[in-house]
Amino acid sequence: MSRASSPTLKVPENEQSSQEEKDLENLSPSRPQPEWIEGGLHGYLTVVGASIVSFVTFGHATGFGVYQDYYKRHQLADYSDSNISWIGSLQLALLFLSSIVTGRMVDSGYFYSLTVTGSILLVFSIFMLSLSNSYYQIFLSQAVGMGLGCGCLFLPTLGAVSGYFRKRRALAMGYVAAGSGLGGVCLPIMLNNLINDESVGFEEGVRDVAYLILGLLVVANLLIRVRRPPAVAGQMTEKVKKTGGLKAVVSDPSTVLVSCGFFFVYWGLFTPSFYIQVFLRAHGVGETFSFYTVAILNGSSIVGRILPNFFADKIGLFNHLIPFTILTAILEFVWLACTNVGSAIAFSIIYGFGFGGIVSLMAPVCVSLAHGPHEIGIRMGFVFTFVGLAALTGTPIAGQILIQSNNRFWGPAVFSGISVFVGGLLFMLARRFQSQTKQTWKV
Repeated sequence: MSRASSPTLKVPENEQSSQEEKDLENLSPSRPQPEWIEGGLHGYLTVVGASIVSFVTFGHATGFGVYQDYYKRHQLADYSDSNISWIGSLQLALLFLSSIVTGRMVDSGYFYSLTVTGSILLVFSIFMLSLSNSYYQIFLSQAVGMGLGCGCLFLPTLGAVSGYFRKRRALAMGYVAAGSGLGGVCLPIMLNNLINDESVGFEEGVRDVAYLILGLLVVANLLIRVRRPPAVAGQMTEKVKKTGGLKAVVSDPSTVLVSCGFFFVYWGLFTPSFYIQVFLRAHGVGETFSFYTVAILNGSSIVGRILPNFFADKIGLFNHLIPFTILTAILEFVWLACTNVGSAIAFSIIYGFGFGGIVSLMAPVCVSLAHGPHEIGIRMGFVFTFVGLAALTGTPIAGQILIQSNNRFWGPAVFSGISVFVGGLLFMLARRFQSQTKQTWKV
């Protein structure tokens, strides 16, 4: 069929979608281009599958506060809070740091190899964690094994969702991010009740969580499908080699500013969720309630992961990300005044909402920086690498500051608040570049 007689794609409203259409046409110039369908059955099933992956990866990782509290009272009682927090920090870090590799592999057509490998590694590592008693055993199984398993799953599934949506991409990714918020509610409650039940214990409780995650990952792998056909995927790989390399990413000021911005934000973002239980106990709040503050925080983050993304598709991603970042920075300081049940509940709800907004907007912002489908994986991987470095060092630094300040929490709060605020300033600069490039305020 000649190029003149080939059907053309419908032109979406935004510039990003138009650029993606041009890229797809250039990749397959001799083939007729089908009419673009937003979502579709496979698209919505992929959103469900990716939400499940988010539930068992990022959701499980953000509930590390339960593990930290249990380790401090049992297996790792002789270790400091800072040393224990390195386990959760490295798990989160590897989830993001591996993205610089997995992103390029997704662009090159290795999606299913990554998701199957990640599923097996994650489940195996949780089973090994149930048998761990010493620091190095817990570190290897939870920090390294679970972190790498999550890394093989997290970014590839986000990329798969982005391939089905253009006009409602941020909202679709918001639903995926809501899965991690739900996981951050359900899994910590389940785990806390199991491991602290004398009739169950740590070993059997963690094993029960492993069986649940195994079943969920089987369902997720059956639901998720990559939209890009194999023939186009091969041509995508060639285009990645020519134009989508790391050099092009590093030379883009918007991508560098966003990467640095998310580094500073994530440097301080997890401090309250990791240490709020310890903080409340230090101020005389009961053990049972102090645990449920983490569940409240993650529960309110579900709303924060969906609502902002709905409006972000209409008025711009940066226009929503910046106020959410500034709100969260202010709340990092307000945390110090929340020393009773009422104020702790209020803080957990509001902070969880802001936390969820930042987490859910990160992936759509990364995708918006790409110049076409061939760059989505590498752009997300580049930004996520900075996030991984921040997640690796942020909470241990906060823990060390806590120790040096004789367990007074003003030090970690100031460190986290300033870090998040600096991230917000860098987002403002990135928004200015994007607005000038796209010639619109809606960025």
